[in-house]
Amino acid sequence: MFTLYDIQLQHSFYYQQLLERIVKSYFKSGIARKAALETLELERANIEAGHRFASEVSTGETGAALRQSYAASAALLKQWTTNPRELVRWAKEGIYAARQLEEREMAGRHLSNLGYAWHHLGQFRRALPCFKLALAISREFGNRHTEAEDLFGLGMVLLNLGGAREAVPLLKQSIKILRDSGDRFIEASALTNLGLAYEALGQTRRAIRCHKQTLKLTREFGDRHDEAYALNEIATCYETLGDVKRALKMHEEALVIFRSVGDQAGVCRALNGLGNVYYDLAEWQKSIDCYAETITLARESEDLAAESDALGNLGIVYQALGDLRRSVEYHQQALNMSRAVGDVANVGRSLGNLGRAFEAQGDWEGAVKMQQECLTISRQIGDRVAEAQDLCNLASAFAVGDQAHEVIARCEESLVLAREIGLPDVEAEDLRLLGVAYNSLGDEDRGADYLRRSKELAEGLPALKGYRTALEKELGQQKARTRP
Repeated sequence: MFTLYDIQLQHSFYYQQLLERIVKSYFKSGIARKAALETLELERANIEAGHRFASEVSTGETGAALRQSYAASAALLKQWTTNPRELVRWAKEGIYAARQLEEREMAGRHLSNLGYAWHHLGQFRRALPCFKLALAISREFGNRHTEAEDLFGLGMVLLNLGGAREAVPLLKQSIKILRDSGDRFIEASALTNLGLAYEALGQTRRAIRCHKQTLKLTREFGDRHDEAYALNEIATCYETLGDVKRALKMHEEALVIFRSVGDQAGVCRALNGLGNVYYDLAEWQKSIDCYAETITLARESEDLAAESDALGNLGIVYQALGDLRRSVEYHQQALNMSRAVGDVANVGRSLGNLGRAFEAQGDWEGAVKMQQECLTISRQIGDRVAEAQDLCNLASAFAVGDQAHEVIARCEESLVLAREIGLPDVEAEDLRLLGVAYNSLGDEDRGADYLRRSKELAEGLPALKGYRTALEKELGQQKARTRP
């Protein structure tokens, strides 16, 4: 006669095996992926109940094996949960279970999954040792495929920590192994991140080539979902190059596909991209409409990250329109939301946006406070790209308060990072601020030299067209001041 425990154990085993089948279907093709996600949504409550039994009731090796299997399968599904903290809990359970079963290789897999979970939370410093240890274990066991996944994860984290140059060779190694093993699905993701690394290094045309390879792969295996993501990334690159018409077209293509496959998160992503392009075109109302629709959809699907991004973007638009009160309100909402979901990286971005709004209001002390908090976060998570930008923004806030020596100190720090990482847009702004600061101190020769170098650097950056116009105005003022 079966006891309640036996029935619950059978239930837990059944739904663990179902979760495994969902994962296998998810990685077959675009059509199979859609069916897998539909099954996941239908059976989510039962799967979670099975996992809960494995976590809280089942004991011994049987319980450990169940916990490990649930954790391994769940981590492969990006759509498993909108709360990455849940994946952290599952991955940690998997690690403990693998150690209990003395399965070192599986412990490495769960460490990798924990790295991905921390990455989603913006906790890059926590993710880094997870991937390093997982990579060492995969190499220890000679598992080339898992080595490729760990190289990919490590490269992705280093990219987010501002180490784009360090990330590039790791991602290239990963892609080579994945091509040899025929895993085109993960290869597409690795190519996407390699493209993002090239974007961070200012090598936009190389980035486009990577994203186009991703696009080709996704079309080959009929993955409309990832095809749309690739189109979106290519559009962002064209926007950087100043080709806003092509960027607009590709964001629109991505939006159509996201809507056709029912990917609400993707729709929000494409709408945010469209809003950014309309912002570049100074088509303010169209930009506002895109962000407003994003917010509506994000609230329907409880996508807090997308809602936070759109709120921040609305704040930027209203700042451009001179409505600083509304700009501050939107940035404050975005900040509150990012803090509520524990997204540390987004908290930093929201603080930076809020600081720039305060700066536009002439509240340089409030701006300095925001930018200092923002800088603390970027250093805390080790995001060197954000740190360089935050130092530059802090210098800009000090400039509003005529604190020339503080401007120079922060710009010099920012310049070192910007040049090391390869951030020409930040470098150009640092040079401009240095020029303004030295002019205010009466050192007009040095000030003119910095402004000239900033203009020369900005000439090669299509995305800084409007910035160059401002520089020319600043140089004109400098000439007027020095005219005999």
